Amino acid sequence: VRRPGELPEIPTHLVRTLNAGNEIEIYQYPNIGDVIFFQNRYHDIRERVGRDGKAFLIITREITYTNQDKALLCITRQSSIRR
Repeated sequence: VRRPGELPEIPTHLVRTLNAGNEIEIYQYPNIGDVIFFQNRYHDIRERVGRDGKAFLIITREITYTNQDKALLCITRQSSIRR
């Protein structure tokens, strides 16, 4: 079941997923009563080869949060490794 705002799956035979890190940039805090919106996107997808000679992917997703006035609240980036 797909959820609103969910990104499409990356077609790959790699099934193991590992967390590669998170970062957040805070621009301003929301006020009580604000309506929060978000926009999901793939920030970066890189293919690498490990020491064992097997390929893996480093996938970075970026989520931008804004309020009802379109003021930027924060940006989060979540990186994962697909092996």
